[in-house]
Amino acid sequence: MNTKKTSFGALSLLFMLTVALFSGCVNNTIPATEDNETVSNTGDGGNVTFDFVTSSEHANYIAGNPTSENATRAANTNNQGNVIASGAEDLGNGLEALVEVVETPQTKATTRAIIKAPAGKYTVLAYQNGEQKAKWVLNYNGSSYQATEGTKAEQFLAKGEYTFYVFSEQLTLENGKIVARNGSDKQKALYFSGTSTINEAKGKSKVQFVLKPFFAQVFFKIKAFSGAAFNGAMTGSFTFGANAIPTTCTIDPTTGAKTVENNTAAGELAFGNFTGNQTEGTPVKSYIQSQTAQYMLPGTDVTNMKFKFNNRSSGTIYNKAIKDKTLTITNKIDGNLKEGQSYIVAVTVYYTATYLFSDGTTGTMGKKGTRTPIALVVGKPAGHPYTYAIALKDASGGNCWSTNNGDNTNKVFGARGIKTAIREYNGWDNTYTAAYTRGNIVKATSSNFPAFKDAAEYNPGPNVTGKLAGAKWFLGGLGEWELALQTFGVSTLDGSGDKTFLNYTDPLGYKRITILFEQAEGNPLVGYFWTADCSGLAHTIVIDPTKVKKEVAVKNANRRNDGLTRAFIRFK
Repeated sequence: MNTKKTSFGALSLLFMLTVALFSGCVNNTIPATEDNETVSNTGDGGNVTFDFVTSSEHANYIAGNPTSENATRAANTNNQGNVIASGAEDLGNGLEALVEVVETPQTKATTRAIIKAPAGKYTVLAYQNGEQKAKWVLNYNGSSYQATEGTKAEQFLAKGEYTFYVFSEQLTLENGKIVARNGSDKQKALYFSGTSTINEAKGKSKVQFVLKPFFAQVFFKIKAFSGAAFNGAMTGSFTFGANAIPTTCTIDPTTGAKTVENNTAAGELAFGNFTGNQTEGTPVKSYIQSQTAQYMLPGTDVTNMKFKFNNRSSGTIYNKAIKDKTLTITNKIDGNLKEGQSYIVAVTVYYTATYLFSDGTTGTMGKKGTRTPIALVVGKPAGHPYTYAIALKDASGGNCWSTNNGDNTNKVFGARGIKTAIREYNGWDNTYTAAYTRGNIVKATSSNFPAFKDAAEYNPGPNVTGKLAGAKWFLGGLGEWELALQTFGVSTLDGSGDKTFLNYTDPLGYKRITILFEQAEGNPLVGYFWTADCSGLAHTIVIDPTKVKKEVAVKNANRRNDGLTRAFIRFK
């Protein structure tokens, strides 16, 4: 068992005392003080009464709701909230997760607003020189209170300085000490400590306590891409080994010192059921969230815990089982969890795929860090010097392949030649090598070849560096598109011909294309896309998500028709 003693003044980060004087019909109010200042009047003492309030900034916490900003905050969104810790996890089954701890932003008013504390039982202790002088146990209904457990609603205190300890029933008084323990039932665990000087000779002294949540509040949220990523019931727990987290805090009111004890055995903090699949944002994303929070003592190091989906979780993410999967937070929070603060452990589930980032490196979205993805890596053919990637967004919203109907290319692949074309990987040469065009024209710079020019001029947004410096975007041929279709979970072009419909090999179907691009903040492919190859007419790849089964096809199209351009890039 680990124990630690410190001055308890550190726990009293926020409080306010207001003493109101009552004499006949006169009500004189002394201005509020903060941060352990005292309020004094003249006299020999007086009967003391109380008012219980809290700061409006804690309203969401006490209501058991994360703020709207944090309810939607996760990777790839611009909502408010400060990501203070993170970690990445390979979940298997083609899934990975980015785990982020998001701290709820708290609105600070120019003048502090107070609201009534929630109804409940409150204990008030008045100490002087290490000795208890009075005790109140009060049933508070939100506006008034009645004494209980043999105490009186009004008690006399002689003049002098007192230290007050105030706590709700979620904290307990055991052998003269205030005890707080972790749990899911501490939503309204409120606490206050501070000093005040009682000097009123006539009437009553009314002390107003601004109570603050004692624990850190932790919700759990999982987000994925597409509108129906989650299916079935899911539950889970924070698990931890022995001596990993603080589980009990004991406050000695005779000295103001606290003792924090860690857990002596391995354990878990279970979350209740999650919400069903819910949607948010544009494009639509899915999320589920714990319906209740866990409440943890200040100072808890979240890297000492893991979240584990229990073996009763029958739910799936992207049709893949999630039971017994474990999530880890690897980066420690500066100062660990703080009292009165709400957090969301926000998990973003990614479909595992490799992306090309603007700095020339490659990796998965769960481990991207601060890097910016610019393309989806589609593969490196065996024995070939280059790896290929397809841009995350279209290079043009509609343009023709060429401006004339003549045969402009030296590489012509008819319907029977597609099997040969998919092994050529000649999109770069068709775009930049003059010898690939009759008349020795570089299509990348020719206004007679808009689709090629659009691809060559594609701008992914961020500046590219590293090994991508000097790399060129190009219009992919059937070879590059074959790599892309395999990455999308579509059957091979090998043996296909004009107007051949292709099948999805992944049960997710077109949803996999949506996920692969939207999870990297790109746009899914929808429509007729030009390839660099032709057979008199130009080959196009058709992706139509409105069709139920046969959604992908290879077709020929008049080169003067409008089509879409999605650029490729190659690198070593």
